[in-house]
Amino acid sequence: MRVLVVASRPSWTADTHFMAHLAAGLSARGLVVAIATALRSDAEREVECRWPQLSVRGVSGRAWWRQAMSLRGIVTALRPNVLLVGTEADAVLAAVASTTGQPIVRRITTAERVAGDAARGERTAALPWLARRALA
Repeated sequence: MRVLVVASRPSWTADTHFMAHLAAGLSARGLVVAIATALRSDAEREVECRWPQLSVRGVSGRAWWRQAMSLRGIVTALRPNVLLVGTEADAVLAAVASTTGQPIVRRITTAERVAGDAARGERTAALPWLARRALA
């Protein structure tokens, strides 16, 4: 199975580290195609240094739409079976980028479970219409 791990945050945070570590573990089993990080960022450099066996793809653009289209190009080129994301923002990008309906697997943190559905509904309402449609 081919897996694309999406960790689009440009900074090297605990979430990004977890997703890269998870990708490295899956790569050892022969499952991961690539990890998508922000282009020319701290996260991209750290992944390349710590896990040279991972294929790192850069998601370019500062605006949300440009990042989604950049990720769509990566998804189209690699044709993964599953998109693995760690944050809600990455889930939205992956939903817009998945052209053939690849399943999106998202890790949910304990803090997000406590926040509840009301906050999630407010965040979803603030998204652009294409992102809301992709999540539906």
